[in-house]
Amino acid sequence: MAKAVNENCVFSVLTEKDLDSCVAFVHEYYTFSEPFRVIVDQYLDECPQIDTERIKKKLTDEASIGVFDKNGLLIATGFGGINDKFQSSLCCKCQTPAKDSSRYLSIINGMISFLEDGLLDELQTNKFLMIAILVVHPSHRRMGLASKVVGKLEERAHDLGIGCVVVNASSAYSQKLFEKLGYKKLRQLMYADFFDEKLQCKPFIKPNPPHDSAVLYFKFINCS
Repeated sequence: MAKAVNENCVFSVLTEKDLDSCVAFVHEYYTFSEPFRVIVDQYLDECPQIDTERIKKKLTDEASIGVFDKNGLLIATGFGGINDKFQSSLCCKCQTPAKDSSRYLSIINGMISFLEDGLLDELQTNKFLMIAILVVHPSHRRMGLASKVVGKLEERAHDLGIGCVVVNASSAYSQKLFEKLGYKKLRQLMYADFFDEKLQCKPFIKPNPPHDSAVLYFKFINCS
């Protein structure tokens, strides 16, 4: 039976002043366990730098949510990036390759492009909020925190006048969560079937059950 969310938890919009605590939290509980990285299983030493840059970019949009315990410690995060025709803050495009890792980055970016390119046109919207790096501290899981964070991200989108929320869910658990919260499937990529157009090959995939696919979900919210 799921435990209730602690009443002492504080939800707040994350800003650039939260960068250090967000980076430390994400590196410990997300960076090396995210299913995209696990299945490719190469050059994981680059991931901390990649996630640091992603967090910096998203915090500037002030569309991210953090949950803090009674001691002021971060126990959950959900980062939001604003996307419109002038800027792109998609889920995981990697911009900081090491000299010898172009193959790894090509695989990751190829997967992301397959799922996320052309969304403004496909969703027929001029702006959307992309959710990324939804993480809950292990000791606070099964309390409903992830659902609460998503709800707060939707509220933040509403406050910013954004009527569409998108997420690239790379794990079976997050897919179940977003479907429960009313998100609709737009695109799906089966890891074992992925063909890298740039490399013209099927990259080696390390089995990582039950995480066998990434699914792009969307949800329109009332921002009137």
